[in-house]
Amino acid sequence: MTSAAEYELQAMLPRVRAACDAVGQLMRIPPTPAARPISFPPPPHVVAGSGELCEFDARQLIDAYGAGRVNPCTVIDALLARVGDIDGGVGAMWAMDEVGARRAAMESTHRWQSGTARPLDGVPIVVKDLLDTAGLATTGGSGWLADRVPTESAAVVAAAQRAGAIVIGKTATFELGCGDESTPFGTVRNPWNRAHTTGGSSAGSAAALAMRFAPLAIGTDTGGSIRIPSSYCGVTGLKPTLGRLSTVGLLGLAPSLDAPGPMARSAADVSLLFAAMTAAESSHAPPVGIEPFDSYLHGVRIGLPAGWLTAVLTDEVAEAFELAVGCLARLGATIVPVELTVAEHGAPLSWLITMYEAAELYADAPRDLLTPAFRGRLEVGDRIAASDYRAAMDARQRLTWRVVSAFDGLDALVVPGSVSTAPRFDDLYGDVAGVAATWPDVHARTMALWNVTGLPSVNVPIGHGAGRLPIGMQIVARHGADETCLALAVAFQTATGHHLRSPDCIPRLVEGGAVNGGELVGGAEGRRR
Repeated sequence: MTSAAEYELQAMLPRVRAACDAVGQLMRIPPTPAARPISFPPPPHVVAGSGELCEFDARQLIDAYGAGRVNPCTVIDALLARVGDIDGGVGAMWAMDEVGARRAAMESTHRWQSGTARPLDGVPIVVKDLLDTAGLATTGGSGWLADRVPTESAAVVAAAQRAGAIVIGKTATFELGCGDESTPFGTVRNPWNRAHTTGGSSAGSAAALAMRFAPLAIGTDTGGSIRIPSSYCGVTGLKPTLGRLSTVGLLGLAPSLDAPGPMARSAADVSLLFAAMTAAESSHAPPVGIEPFDSYLHGVRIGLPAGWLTAVLTDEVAEAFELAVGCLARLGATIVPVELTVAEHGAPLSWLITMYEAAELYADAPRDLLTPAFRGRLEVGDRIAASDYRAAMDARQRLTWRVVSAFDGLDALVVPGSVSTAPRFDDLYGDVAGVAATWPDVHARTMALWNVTGLPSVNVPIGHGAGRLPIGMQIVARHGADETCLALAVAFQTATGHHLRSPDCIPRLVEGGAVNGGELVGGAEGRRR
């Protein structure tokens, strides 16, 4: 075992055992009743200011196709050209399917012309390289699997394709979801500032969205891997309720935690993709998205946890989060302080479960062909006793019951996304607000609890800090209430314009300082910024 792996094990095992002891004292609390469904109006369609096809979101493309203003062949050609022209400086895309995408675009154009279009027909999508795509390499970001070409697509990818979405390529990932920024295929750089990381492990999916390579993406999340890159790159990403989406065809990491999920620039588009991913087998089952509602958030109660989840934030993240919560209040929501004293135990339990299950899953992997980072993770997992794993899984169940009980009388919780903006590559492990940047204390501090408990959580952009870097907020709901997360996210984005900003326009908005907040923005002109 390497010295780094030995140090990690010695540092984390006592914390996990302490978490098990603390959570073991909790009474078993039965689940609370399911939340009432909530829906809010979809945002008005905002015509892209530049007029460029890459700026169109999924809803705008569908409208344009239906009106005959543009066709899928033109859109696919434009986006493939954009990737070829500018991805070299970011590294979001690892494999492109130009032939397959153009063929699918021709078929989609015919369906639009014949009146048989599917719900997402002709909308480009990119897929994280942990999810199988038939006929297109799926390597998991590992040199060990460099020549792997699946014959069938992952269930969630196939669902998007049945709805008409067109896969244009595969996006970069940390090795098998748990390596680091150094992969055999290169490093993904943050589109907002190339000296900074995108986070992981759905690095390429978030970067591709920010770069306008496609309006839709699919990622995976085991301990924050959709929401961390979404927070760092200024996009919207949903970690669904655990088990809500199939993991068939996923190169997993920790089977009891893995969750594929939809990503896009807006919550409205995430809603469309999520509806397609959860639809029946029929390609003509229409995604319902968010249904209209005649008011904003009046009568909605949103919990605001104190303590662990908000105790370690940079000043600019704390300011942006406070303003975003204020925006929800001005939209009519009641903000309710919540004590969630068990929150600190989520990340240690997530760490142990992930390391143990990954070592089991990849026990036969040729370790000499793995990156040092991922090999080190497996070495840690090898040293975790089965008894510690069983204790962690029991504590996980008790922790889940306690966290679910915090939703009594509430529709959702809000917590910060990442506790800081994206760190520089040369300072990935620097202190944040005086706290050492370890995985449980900083990187997954606000994230891992929702993986361990299986609750749905969506990240939405809420501002920008110094260096042009985005800031995010999470909206968390009860088990199975993914649509509530998305409805609240749509309501927030209807009132604000953070999700509409791009790396190309932000220099006009940030003059050496930060652009944060949840101020209400009136009309399409205001939202366009």
